[in-house]
Amino acid sequence: MAGDKATIRDCGFSGQILDFVYDELAGSGKAAFEGHLSQCSSCAEDVADLSSTSMAVRHWRAEEFEPLGALGFELPRSLAPRPSLAASILAFFRQPLYAATVATLLIGAAIGLYFLLGSRTQSQPAIATTDSPVRVETQAPKAVLPIDEPEPPVQRDTDEQIAATETKVPTPIRRSRAQRVKSRRPTGNSNDRIQDQTVASNGSRVRVAPEDLFGEVAETRDRSLRLTDLFAEDDED
Repeated sequence: MAGDKATIRDCGFSGQILDFVYDELAGSGKAAFEGHLSQCSSCAEDVADLSSTSMAVRHWRAEEFEPLGALGFELPRSLAPRPSLAASILAFFRQPLYAATVATLLIGAAIGLYFLLGSRTQSQPAIATTDSPVRVETQAPKAVLPIDEPEPPVQRDTDEQIAATETKVPTPIRRSRAQRVKSRRPTGNSNDRIQDQTVASNGSRVRVAPEDLFGEVAETRDRSLRLTDLFAEDDED
């Protein structure tokens, strides 16, 4: 029996048992192995043992590994601080290309501003020379003449007052002479003429205008007939 079993085990299909269990045989090889199993009991027992073992492993794998997802690796990363705005600007200018571009733009802007300001300063004197000069007319102050205050009216002796005074004098013989001479007025001397004139602000003498009293033009000085003049004329006669 042992020899028969050994001969049966060496039937030539023992190496294909695992391939048959894991369904790795081709169509013709699988059909030949299935025909051999019906004739070889040892191969059939080995296939049954391996099939039960493989099914147990398959169920264990389904319970343990099927719920898991795809395997992957996660590297722990620390939260880096967020860079500030100044740091980001400095990092931008640290790049050679951007730094050279910005420097070129700044130099061009500075040159343009210099020429623009220079052209404005040169054009301002030319504009100032073309403008017509402003004429400022100054009016000379006029000499203010002093206002001549009117002299107080001179009270002149009327004919009645003169006649009353003559009645008091004890010379009734010369009354007719006095009445004739009373209309005469003594002529003014040079001093009277000088006093009748006032000096203006420019140094020239101005004649004082006579005042109109009761419709008659009167002189500026009192030249009325006096009693002394009457007696002087009587003495001359």
